[in-house]
Amino acid sequence: MTPANGIWLAAYIAFAAAIAGGMFYARSAVMAEYDTPEAKAEWEKWREKAQLDSKKWRKEHGLPDDPKATIDRRPPPSEEPPALVMMRDYFGTCLFAALFFGSLLFAMLCFAIRGAFSGDEAVAEGATSQPDSKSQI
Repeated sequence: MTPANGIWLAAYIAFAAAIAGGMFYARSAVMAEYDTPEAKAEWEKWREKAQLDSKKWRKEHGLPDDPKATIDRRPPPSEEPPALVMMRDYFGTCLFAALFFGSLLFAMLCFAIRGAFSGDEAVAEGATSQPDSKSQI
């Protein structure tokens, strides 16, 4: 392994660790924010308001249309906030996706940076030399 490859490997490990650390931090923040009785009560209150904004729901329950309603809102089916469900039940999938797509991004940047800084010596010498008189028109 060349020293340059070792540096790229260390940079990738740091990058992947930062992504994983950020995901775990985001999970703990979401769990602390939305996994409380107050947050669940607020979510339920919002769901009830969204149901009142639904023309279909109002029609099914015999309520008149709200003239101030500008959109027909579809009530959310989840009894818990979506961020909580995603970070609690699908955290592994989110972590895998973040690491996978982050790795693709890192590989493309690595490829582009290495390609920009490594050049063929013959091409570089040919580009700086003066053209010979035979090639001029």
